[in-house]
Amino acid sequence: MNNIFIIIIIISLIIIYFTNKIFEKNCIIKKVHFFTNVLTKEEYHNLLKECNLLRPYLKEDYSKFVNRKTIVIDKNSYINTIFYGNNFINYLNNILGFRVKPSTNLPIEFRIYEKGGKMLWHRDLVDNVNNNCPQIEIVYTLENNSDSKTIWIEDDTNTMHDIITENNSIIITQGNGASHMVTSVNKGYRSIIKIAYDIL
Repeated sequence: MNNIFIIIIIISLIIIYFTNKIFEKNCIIKKVHFFTNVLTKEEYHNLLKECNLLRPYLKEDYSKFVNRKTIVIDKNSYINTIFYGNNFINYLNNILGFRVKPSTNLPIEFRIYEKGGKMLWHRDLVDNVNNNCPQIEIVYTLENNSDSKTIWIEDDTNTMHDIITENNSIIITQGNGASHMVTSVNKGYRSIIKIAYDIL
């Protein structure tokens, strides 16, 4: 009887272990993903109008690691409606292969990188972990007429990539995911919206 009980426990532990491994594999993104033409023209122009109204309220966010202006977005704003709406959530679910929901802890932020604006090498901090899966983070580029580049390194291959993000595009990363940075703006400016999602 004891032997049967021990065998059942061992089998159960094996099932749990491999179930967790499968789930972990399906909810961890090891690379930075980049997509263009994300929103419709109407959505994009409405978003642009909304963000332009926020410009006077931007606050300096400056340290030796980062130089930018930022503001936390009101939960009732059009911006939240777009990025936390069913259409965009479903779009992300299809891309990622797993389901996400609006972040519990991290609000949406509107940020501008003007001349001298930058962000040094970093990994996104793990804010919330559901089922062993850190949060997903998205940078939506609203406007970019700067020479600033987003650079990242793939952990698996140690390969470095760089891109000048275009209007109406997104970059997808994950908490404790790929190391990345934003090079200093020498001309023009870059405005982005930062959005986080918890994994279901």
